[in-house]
Amino acid sequence: MKKLLLLSSILLSIHTVAQHGTINIQANLDSTVIQQYAIDTLESYQVGPGIIYTRFDITNATSTRHCYIYEVDLTNPYNTVEESHSTTMGNTERMADAHVRLDAPGHRSIGSVNCNFWIVSTQDEGKYNNLTGVPCTGQVRNGKVGTNITWWNIGHGNPDPVFERKQDIGYLMIDDQKRAHIDQYYWDAHIAIGDKQAPFHEANRNRNNPQDNEIVMFNSDLGTRATLTKDVIDAYLGTNLPMIEVLVKLEEDWAINKILTAEVISTNHVGGTKIEDGYAVFRGRGDGMTFLENAKVGEKIQFIVGMYESYTGERPNIKQLSAGNCYVMREGRLTNRNWNEDYNNKNYPRTGFGVSKDHNTLWMMVMEKPGMYTHEMASILRHFGAWEAAGADGGGSAQFNLGGQIINPTTEGSPRAVGNSIFLFSTAPDDSIVTEMRTTSTFIRLPKYAAIKPDFLGYNQYGMLVSKQLQGVELSCSPETGYITEDGYFVCLGSGTLTAKFGNASLPLDIVLVDAANPKLRLDSVIVSTGWDYPIEINGELDNKQFDMLASAFEWTIDDATICSVENGILKGLKNGRTTIHGTIGDITLHLIVNVQTPEHTPYLWENMIDIEEHWTMKTTTSKWNTSFAANSDGLAELYVNYTGGRAPHVTLEADSLLYSTPYAMEMRLTPQGELIEKIIFTLQRAGDNTKYAYTAQNLVADEPTSIYVDFNELFGVEDDHAIYPINLNAIKFSVATSAAKQEYRITIEGIYLHYKGIPGQTTDVENTTQHSTAEKMLHNGQLTIIKNNKNYNILGYVQDILQQLPTSVFFIFLYLICFYIALLCFGVNKWLSAIGSLAFTFASYNFIIIAAGHATKVVAIAYMAPLIGSIYLAFRKNKFIGALLTTIFLSLAIKSNHVQILYYTLFVLLFFGISEFIYAIKEKTIKPFFQTFGLLCGAAIIAIGMNATMLLTTYEYSQYTMRGKSNGLTITEAGEQQGLDKNYITQWSYGVDETMTLLIPNFKGGASVGTLSSESETAKELQKRGVRNIEQTMQQFRLPLYWGDQPFTSGPVYAGAIVCLLFVFSMFLIKGEMRIWAIVLFIVSIVLSTLYFFNLFFPFFF
Repeated sequence: MKKLLLLSSILLSIHTVAQHGTINIQANLDSTVIQQYAIDTLESYQVGPGIIYTRFDITNATSTRHCYIYEVDLTNPYNTVEESHSTTMGNTERMADAHVRLDAPGHRSIGSVNCNFWIVSTQDEGKYNNLTGVPCTGQVRNGKVGTNITWWNIGHGNPDPVFERKQDIGYLMIDDQKRAHIDQYYWDAHIAIGDKQAPFHEANRNRNNPQDNEIVMFNSDLGTRATLTKDVIDAYLGTNLPMIEVLVKLEEDWAINKILTAEVISTNHVGGTKIEDGYAVFRGRGDGMTFLENAKVGEKIQFIVGMYESYTGERPNIKQLSAGNCYVMREGRLTNRNWNEDYNNKNYPRTGFGVSKDHNTLWMMVMEKPGMYTHEMASILRHFGAWEAAGADGGGSAQFNLGGQIINPTTEGSPRAVGNSIFLFSTAPDDSIVTEMRTTSTFIRLPKYAAIKPDFLGYNQYGMLVSKQLQGVELSCSPETGYITEDGYFVCLGSGTLTAKFGNASLPLDIVLVDAANPKLRLDSVIVSTGWDYPIEINGELDNKQFDMLASAFEWTIDDATICSVENGILKGLKNGRTTIHGTIGDITLHLIVNVQTPEHTPYLWENMIDIEEHWTMKTTTSKWNTSFAANSDGLAELYVNYTGGRAPHVTLEADSLLYSTPYAMEMRLTPQGELIEKIIFTLQRAGDNTKYAYTAQNLVADEPTSIYVDFNELFGVEDDHAIYPINLNAIKFSVATSAAKQEYRITIEGIYLHYKGIPGQTTDVENTTQHSTAEKMLHNGQLTIIKNNKNYNILGYVQDILQQLPTSVFFIFLYLICFYIALLCFGVNKWLSAIGSLAFTFASYNFIIIAAGHATKVVAIAYMAPLIGSIYLAFRKNKFIGALLTTIFLSLAIKSNHVQILYYTLFVLLFFGISEFIYAIKEKTIKPFFQTFGLLCGAAIIAIGMNATMLLTTYEYSQYTMRGKSNGLTITEAGEQQGLDKNYITQWSYGVDETMTLLIPNFKGGASVGTLSSESETAKELQKRGVRNIEQTMQQFRLPLYWGDQPFTSGPVYAGAIVCLLFVFSMFLIKGEMRIWAIVLFIVSIVLSTLYFFNLFFPFFF
């Protein structure tokens, strides 16, 4: 049986992999327009029993769409399909978290896709009805109802001409025979007490606006939440209607379309019931309460959770159910739902499901941004064999989980939590023994000299993927095809067959030789020593896959052959110095900057710590400790501390110094005195990584010579990798034990030593070689860096580091203050008035809202906007040289903030100012001075851009792969497809026409989207009149929608201050000449572009 299942899995895998060629796309309802798209499978392999994962591309004349799909053989006894939602109704959950939560022996998580839409806080039900996070319509997990089926999104357009009815929502359902169905389902639930019967309308919709006479049901899917209390409901509705809750205990497992019997446990009239598993609560108001009062404690009731199919009327035994969105294909025909709703009839990232005619195969597909139309999705599913198909939630929710990782790029920075999902599980016993070998592709295209180690998949007897990188596979090939290196890599020389063997299994791989595929150096610069060679690393890319290329196949030349050499692709350092090497293959040449830094011996005394305060910064808990470093009588550094106590006591040395050359470890030798030092924390950074890695040394032995050894391979999680150099020592923190005696301490520190590979050991007394008087230049963290005396000198980085000594939020406020103060001084404002003006600017509400929201780069860019404008004004009106100098500084810092959007807006301001000055120059006949100043400012801009060139080029390069990479939402391809961000997405946080009034009146549009009101508010007073008790507690818990503007939601208004607005109006009468015109024009343009209505009018001209 197991062999038969394994064979069927192989055949299914082969069928799925063989998707190369073309696919027919039905472009209209009556099938009169058929388009052909190319389909190309990039990878496909079995990930679980009867479960095939495939990644493929669909290409038409204008674009390529990336797709991911699961194909599930439901006849396999070792897999199962389950709906999943959070353990607390109303909470969304990340699929990666659910993957871990649901994984267990005999129930191994394989993967999942998102499914149902859920109610968000900006929708009416989310704003007002306490249903945020609850799925819009029905869901069932393992026979237990999660939420009831609703009428959400039903009834679009005219009846379908084929099926003669309006198209409905497509639900994916798995029955008790593990057969998949897609259909529309309706709700039909009843409760019986004695000989009386009544319908109940909802399940687990814990709304604060129930109908007056209805009955609703809740179960343990509410999780940690209780049913709403009568007081909360009455407070919201403004009523005082009695209600009842009946708590029952089920005598059997939950089921759909089956009569369930339960015992009445208790009743109450106040609500607030928390429900355990195996229990349910029925709540009634009005006529519903009258009916439920017939339930007596200790007696039995019966109820049925009924759901029936819309087309057949059947009431199946439903085990799993979740709604998607549109029912896009029925009986192999595309339905009108593909074209009668805007959401379906556009390119959009989306998820879809397909079911075969025999109900034994399920497809789960996700299309990443820019996505596709649902008629394209349905045509693809039909191509795979689907008979029925439905769409699901899309956009940022469209996610494909494989092995606990979301593998499709989503439209957001990180995958969002979703309302629910459809999961795939293996129910086979855990078994790690590999019985079969496969690969993701038996057809491999490679350029000459490419070196690869193919990944092989190992499966157990149940078809469960045991290893994605099977070890012990032996490779062989003919000399014409290539050769196998000692470390197991296949080097391609020509087309042919590569044979893989594992045990008794043999697998042939077809190798096809192609032209070279854009080789790139892994590193653009490298540090080596004469004791540690560097195997030059070259990567290529083909078919979206990375591979290594043989460096020895390149022809290498060296600018200065006395500094280094290259033999068989191995870079060897010869003497200290800096040069560039060039590797050529065909018409491609690569360039690598080489720094050779070789210490005289190892260990190497890098820092003796004497007079360290001259080039490091020392901070202590309090200056009363009189902390200092000096040499003792033995010539060693001595840290002196007169410890007097304090909160979180410490001595910190802020180094920001680059370690010399390529050490594999760092060692500090010291002798702690007494029990003063509790631990020592070293903070370091590897090259190209802003992450700060900390190494903590504890349990130091008092009054004993101690060596603290930091292994960089362990710290950075690498293995002898040249990419981590140069290493930056950020800080050393001596944490002081609060229990230490309050007295003087002297801690002897012999120094910091570096250990190197391949360097001769120390044979003489170590001299202090810390200070290197010759400055060296290299790329560090993406910016040109000058190193002298072991200090990292980067002009912008140095300035930024000085500014950021304060805590982050304090730094932001200080930056607002100082920058606007400088701007006003540039405009010639009195220093005291400048201080007042900077306070007025800083404490505008928006400046604090974006700090709380985490928009750090926007904060910095806005701060630097003011002095940049002031500097340019200073250059034109007062001193062109000082103005140009300040422009260079502030434009450099503004660019470094890396918020292109704010910088773009700043250029609008400067454009209007420049036009104003040009007109003024013509009027005053000062054209020559104008162009002299303009030339200086152009030079300042060039310098500022040059200082940030590496960052700007990197940002530009990687932006092409982001959701913001294309020009804008108005870019339309010949096929009518939209590129870049959607215009509605770009403009959804623009103001309404009248919302500008919040500059003057903060709550003109109500304030933040959601908030609480005090017990003294008019709302609270009205509720008290209506009989609501505990008004203070009620108002604290009662979150109200306070905002009624045009934005989706907001954290608060943009309030400049009434006095500031008044002074602006006065200034328009006091300021004379062109400055007033410039200010008025700029104000009008700013208001126009911030307002959604006018923004849409001018959008094509500016974006």
